[in-house]
Amino acid sequence: PGVGEYGPFAPEEEARVVVALDPGGTLHGKVVDHQGAGVPHASVAVAPLDLRRVIPLLRDFPAWIATTDRVGNYEFPFLPEGQYLTIALSADGRSQPGQAIVAGEESTAPDITIEETQLVNGRVIDKDGDPVAEAMVVLMSLPEREAEENALSEFSPLLEAARGMLPEFLPADTFAMTDKSGSFQLPAWSNAR
Repeated sequence: PGVGEYGPFAPEEEARVVVALDPGGTLHGKVVDHQGAGVPHASVAVAPLDLRRVIPLLRDFPAWIATTDRVGNYEFPFLPEGQYLTIALSADGRSQPGQAIVAGEESTAPDITIEETQLVNGRVIDKDGDPVAEAMVVLMSLPEREAEENALSEFSPLLEAARGMLPEFLPADTFAMTDKSGSFQLPAWSNAR
């Protein structure tokens, strides 16, 4: 990949443009649970903090996602050098943001720790207090820890954007349908808001 700014060009004007490919490298990382064990089959998405790279991300979102192996390791074979927001999503619906820097041919991201799952139980009722059957209840927030809020403060606008632009990254088990009594149960994170 390469990023450059050229033009504007007049209609029928000929121009020779040379686009230099950006230097980059491989990004390795690991997704772990709260006990430090690797989380297998988790999806990890990277989003560049360089806004000029957002268009390639939106054009080919699957290329910006890797899957962890049986011990929680993931790899992106080539990413342009720069800073990235990472979002790990386990097979059971837990997710956690992180950050990574690609610098040189080989880079290792800090481990992404996915929290223990809690169950959210609830009931949907209408204004008269009657149960609402077959209503969809969706959990769309990313978990945040107070300690990480400060560490990720520079990423806050991007985290908010990720909440809105990555709903397809949430798996099926992050929503539930209510039963006849209006009750539902779905997995959540211990500190989700």
